[in-house]
Amino acid sequence: MRTRAHEFTDDQRAEIYARDRALCAYSGKSLWLADYGAAPSTPDWIDHYRSVARGGKTKNENGVCASWLYNSIKRQHGGALRLFDSGYPTSDYYSYYESLSPQIAAHLARFAVLHPSDWFFNRALFHVLLGVTGIGAKRADGQVLSRGTEYRAKAALNYFGRWRMRSSEVPHPKRRGLFPKRPSEDQKLLLGAENLETVAQLQRLMKKLAPYSLTSWNALTMLGEIRTRADARAVARAVAQHRHVVPRVKRAVRENLALLQFPDV
Repeated sequence: MRTRAHEFTDDQRAEIYARDRALCAYSGKSLWLADYGAAPSTPDWIDHYRSVARGGKTKNENGVCASWLYNSIKRQHGGALRLFDSGYPTSDYYSYYESLSPQIAAHLARFAVLHPSDWFFNRALFHVLLGVTGIGAKRADGQVLSRGTEYRAKAALNYFGRWRMRSSEVPHPKRRGLFPKRPSEDQKLLLGAENLETVAQLQRLMKKLAPYSLTSWNALTMLGEIRTRADARAVARAVAQHRHVVPRVKRAVRENLALLQFPDV
């Protein structure tokens, strides 16, 4: 039976996150939230590679950095193929994909400077974004979420404080090239959270980010529902004209519509 004693500590999670270079070991997806801003993203989930039920130990060498989705899949199926180990592609990756994609290669090079303290910064942003997506949301029974913006703001302030305590001897993430070079408006808003000092300030920031988050999620939902060329043209126009769809998502929509072929109906 798994207990709290089997959970990784935050310091262990931070060390594993830095070792794995903020990359999901099962999918190769970046887990550095500063790059996403208000665009849809996924949190890191540090967990056992070999499960506790199968005799796995709660030690760093048995820890793995994974996205929430892929970690959930691993739990459901009792295991998963590890494509990256300690920030390097495995033989399974090469046997399946043959060549490392330029995007993943660039990520691995950029995040070679990652420090364990950066996990605490990333976790603070995670709580800010959870607060954003929870605005107006309700539970299945119709009740308001118990962990609303106030709870998330307090959690974010806590993690920012812990980040500062652990990062005093390393340059700021921006100085190490871990912030976007030309941040979009939503990225600027999110990254500005580190300079806020009160729950009320963070709650106001969450409200400013909310329209960016909602419209960007909707844009990708529309992209996934396109079946005809007419649909594609309509979505392209709608996304291009909406000021709250973030640049990262607009770029994804443009690139995917250029690659996909849709029939005329």
